This record gives sequence, C-alpha cells and structure tokens, in this order.
Amino acid sequence: MHPKYVYENGMARGTRLRQKGMLLVSNHSWWIDAPFMYYVFFKLSPRCIAAQDVADINKSWGFFEKTMGCILLDRSGFDWGAIRTCMECLKDDIPLVVFPEGHMNYDDDLLPFMSGAVMLALMTGVPVAPVYMHTTYKPFRKQVYVIGELIKFDSTFKKADNNSVNLANEVLYKKLTEL
Repeated sequence: MHPKYVYENGMARGTRLRQKGMLLVSNHSWWIDAPFMYYVFFKLSPRCIAAQDVADINKSWGFFEKTMGCILLDRSGFDWGAIRTCMECLKDDIPLVVFPEGHMNYDDDLLPFMSGAVMLALMTGVPVAPVYMHTTYKPFRKQVYVIGELIKFDSTFKKADNNSVNLANEVLYKKLTEL
C-alpha cells in the first residue's frame, strides 16, 4: 500500500511526526481502517480503540487486534476499564486512534459522532488531529488520507458540562466534514 497524504495546511504537515499524545480522529469505512492508521502514523506508535463485540465474534481478528495493541471497548454499556486505559495512554503521550462514528459507514457521508472522543480530549487536555480517509479502497491504488490541523479545546469548554461536550463534538464533526 502506498498512501497519499494531503495536508489541510502547513501546520497540519507536522502531525504525522508529532511525538506527544493526541487523539487521531477518523471516519470509519472499512474493517481494515485501524491497521491503515497504524501504518500511516507508524512513527508515533499509536493505539486504537476497537469494538469488543467484533473481536468476540471473529476470534482471529480479535487476536490480531490484541496483537496490534488495540484497546477493546464494550459498546453495550459504559466501559470504565477501557476509558481508564485510554486516559492513561494519553497521559503517557501515546497517541490514540478513535473512530467517533462508533461503527463502519460505507459511504462518504459521516454519521453522527458519539461523544467518547471529545470526552477523552476534554478530560485529558490533549489536542485532536482530524484525519479523513477516502472510502474508495482499490487494490494497487493509492489510498488518500487528508490530515487536518490540530484542534485544541481551550478553557471555554467545561470538562463535565454536557453543552460543552456537544459543542466540542460539533466542532470536531464540522472539521472532519471540511476535510
């Protein structure tokens, strides 16, 4: 695979080389998105949030996800263990890949975002790097990744306020759709 990187501007160009913790937030259109994100950001050694139920259904894929270092999240309820692991990664400056749509979306229109990515950003204070992956996967063709400028949620976003979480989620969604 030979990816093609497109940057929103000059500030976004350094995102792939940044050595501090951040959230890499991307659309999710194919089962192999997580390994592709590992490949694109290999210098950062990120970890990825993956669905526990998918790993349980397909044991070989679950083994592969665990081997890659994915954090398995139980989507049926609040998974405090996975959230704690994510927060520890971000505090230890380990980048984290999150697909905020919550499941795969097979076209170019983004689904509404779940609030988990924004909550992690607000609780840990890390910046968010929006990454848009074009959904047309073709063998032997370059996969296009559009990397946006880092989003830093400032003090106007209160950490535990639902309105702040919703507003930050809207900012992130708008930024990803603009890419």
